[in-house]
Formats: sequence, C-alpha cells, structure tokens
Amino acid sequence: MSAPFLEWLSTRVADGPLGTDELLQVCLPLFEQVAEAHERGMVAPLDGGLALEVEHERPWFPETAARAPELNLDAVAEIERPESRAFTVTAHVRWELDEAGTRVDLLDVQRPGDEVKRPVYLTGLMAWEQPLGHHDPRTDVFLLGLILGSLALGVDLSEEGDLRRFVGARGNPFALAPKLHPVVAKTIMAMTALERRARPADLASVIQVLRDWRRAPLDHEPSVVDPSGEPGDPRRRALTLLRNRLFEISRRNRLLYFKPTLSMLNLTTASVPLSMSVERLSPDALCTWRGDVAARLSAGKALSLSSLLRMEDAPYVPSVLERLRAEDRRSKAEYGFSQLRLVLVFLRWHDVKHAPEERISSPLLLLPVELHKKKGVRDAWVLEPQGAVAEVNPVLRHHLRGLYGLELPEEIDLGETSLEALHQTLEEAIQQSEPGVTVTRVEQPRLRIIQQRARARVETFRRRRRHLTGRGVRRQEGLDYSYAQDNFQPLGLQLFLHRVKRTRSALSAPPPSPPRAPRS
Repeated sequence: MSAPFLEWLSTRVADGPLGTDELLQVCLPLFEQVAEAHERGMVAPLDGGLALEVEHERPWFPETAARAPELNLDAVAEIERPESRAFTVTAHVRWELDEAGTRVDLLDVQRPGDEVKRPVYLTGLMAWEQPLGHHDPRTDVFLLGLILGSLALGVDLSEEGDLRRFVGARGNPFALAPKLHPVVAKTIMAMTALERRARPADLASVIQVLRDWRRAPLDHEPSVVDPSGEPGDPRRRALTLLRNRLFEISRRNRLLYFKPTLSMLNLTTASVPLSMSVERLSPDALCTWRGDVAARLSAGKALSLSSLLRMEDAPYVPSVLERLRAEDRRSKAEYGFSQLRLVLVFLRWHDVKHAPEERISSPLLLLPVELHKKKGVRDAWVLEPQGAVAEVNPVLRHHLRGLYGLELPEEIDLGETSLEALHQTLEEAIQQSEPGVTVTRVEQPRLRIIQQRARARVETFRRRRRHLTGRGVRRQEGLDYSYAQDNFQPLGLQLFLHRVKRTRSALSAPPPSPPRAPRS
C-alpha cells in the first residue's frame, strides 16, 4: 500500500507545476524540519517518502523517526572515482540504430534493486549512495531536491518515466515548466546533482535562498544603455545609430546563431583518437585551452597542428585546412584583411525573455590567426596567432547589451587576462541582473558530445567520398565527376570505372572452357 505522501505527491503533480509562492509554502516547513534534525546530528527519514505524512497540504515526519547518519565513505569514494582524466562524463546513453531510425536510451536512471556502479538516479525517491549503506546530510539535500523538483516541474520523480524526463531536461528545466523561476530552477539543479560535492553542504543556506527568491541584489542597479549614444551630441548619436544598423540580429548571422559546417574545423574534435580507449587518454593529448596550447597562444606563438590533430583518425583535416587557407588568401586579396578566426570560447545560452526553451550557441572570444603549410614528405600545418589580443564577438556583445544591458569588453589581452577572469566578469554581470541565472565554465570536453561529433564528422567525410556529391560536382553523359581538391574524381576515371572496367558478381559462375579438339 502506498504511503500517504506518495499518494498526495501523485495527485499534486497531476495538476501541473506549482507556483513559486505555493511551492515554498508546501516545501519550506519540511526543509526546516530536516535542517533542525541536521543540527542535532541526525538525518531525516526520507527513504522513498515512506515515513513522510501530509497534513494541511504540508509534508512532515515524526521527530522520533529521525536517526543517526550511516557512513560508508570508502564505497562512495570508489563509485565517485572519475572515469576519465581527459573528459567530463555528463551522461551515459545507449544508441540503437535500425531501419526505423535512431533511439537514444538514458543509462543514468536505474531501479533500486540494480547494482550501483557509478552515480545514477534511482526511482522511488532514493539517492544512489543509499544502497551502499551511506546516508548523511548531503543525501537529505538530494532527496529534498527530488521532492522540490517534483512539485515545481509537475513530474513524479518517484516514477521511472517522469524521472527520465527530468534527467533529460536537466540542462534546461524550463522545457518542463516554462514559468519556473530561475532561482528555484538553480536550486533544484544544485540539490539533485549526482556529484555529492556539487550539492549544497548547508541546508540552512538553501532555505535562505528560497525565502529571498523575490529579492534582487541591492548593491547594483543594471545600467540602462541608451542606443542613441550621448543625447547632447547629434553627430555621435547618428554615428552610433548607423553602427548599430550594421549588426544583423537574425538566424542568418552565424556569429550569433552558430551552426558548424563542413568548411569549419573543430580542433578539439579532430584531436580525439578514435582508436584509443577513453580511460587511457591524457588531458594534454587533446587540443583544448590548457597546458602548452594555452601558453603558446597566450604568448602569441605559433602552434603546430600536425602534432595535435589526429590525421590518421580524421582524414578530412588536410582538405579542410587547405580550403581555409585558400579562402583566407582570397579574402586578403579582395578585402585587404584576413577573416580567419580561432574561436577560443563559446557561449551557450538561453534567451530567457523571448525563447527560454531554445539553446543558442554563439562564439564569445575570437583570436585572429593565419594558417601556414610546410611541404615535405608529410605536410606540416602551423597555426600562427596575429598577436595575443583576442576580440570579444562584436555581434554577441551588441546583442547582449541591447537585450540585457550587459557590458562586455571589446577585446581581451590573453597575456594579462585569463579566461577564468573573463568567466568571473561575465558571471558577476549576470548575477547583478538576475541571481537565479548561472554561468558554468566547461574546461574539459564532454565525453558523449565529443565522441558523437568526432565519429559523425568522419562518417560524413566517408559518405562524401563514396558518393560523388558536394561542391564542384559536374555531370556529363550521365556521369558525375569533380576536379575539386577535396573531392577529386576526374572524368577520365569515371569513364573507365563505368564504361571500360568490367565487374563480375561473386556468385556468377566462371565462363565455360572451350571444347578440346579430338586427338588423332
């Protein structure tokens, strides 16, 4: 028989997400009761919600049900051991390909009876460390986060189906509840983190944040940007207005709505060795902003791409580099300057005013570079930065200033200012406007994303080589041919393959031998 709390929870979430005021009226008394138990050195009986009762629409538990913590730190440390030093594992999924299409199955959701081999979400309102015999205040924070998330998002996180929806929407909880307040969303995501060290250690601080959800920081008021410039100078006002008209704030502008194409090269993806086990990868083996790569680019020194990129695993790299170098030379000849840029930082964000469900990817920091090719037995490619000053994406800077009043610097000297300082500056500017919005800095590539992109890029290249498609393809006498450097399929070769060379099926019988002449 279900406990009264579980029955009440199922009924409440069936009516949809609760408003913020009603949500806090329901949950804060339970949070305060658990915090009092923590002050006495006890933990709350939140295992599956079986010991919870509901009275006047407020869950609670008997004081006698509180118990001493259970500790098994060795088992917890063994489960939390990082799977890879080079990647940050954000999720485990299983991809199934068949004639019907592609199906993605989340492997981070299990049932309480399954063996726990890594941090996962368990059905039945349980934390992954509980089957290991560990229950401390951080476990209570996680369980309270599940209850808060169920009521705030309108999903029953004790059920497997709703729990999978919640895990899939952790990056954007507004997809489940568009009217969710950012402070509540941030609190839920922090409390329900699988990594125990990412959860709030003090429940009292969580209660204080939820109580003050309406308050904005009083030490700073967002600056109002006047798009017309200085009101007393009509010439400056006119020049500012004309300059703003040059920025195209539409989906066609890839500096704002970035979408990768085959003419671009992701250095991190191209440096992933597909034939090596992930557990044996070293972080320095990948082309990311760390170690020698960051030191050389910050000092304005050239970077050898041949030693970083895996040409054997990514055969498309030389042709893309050749195309980028040719386009850069053509840009210099036609316009007098180079348009080649290395994107050091991407900003993946949500427009919470107009489209909170959509995730936008925009380049944030651009470094002017040049490509050089040194011919030899094996051609060597060198990336040379044009100084140590990187420019902040002007389109993104203009858009964020007009949309949220955020003032970003025009350029960053990499020799004097670190990317960590830029992240802190951006986070402080956003927190002053809306404390519920977070800016997470991702230093290591995500395992699932990087593997998917690397293999997809190689498969696309192989498909293009098997099928004669793409730029520069011509057709004559029913044959497709191309003389493009990255897709070289000359007409003579196609004529030979289709008109001269004969192919025989493996199942066809050999031609009969001619009859022998009779012997005399």
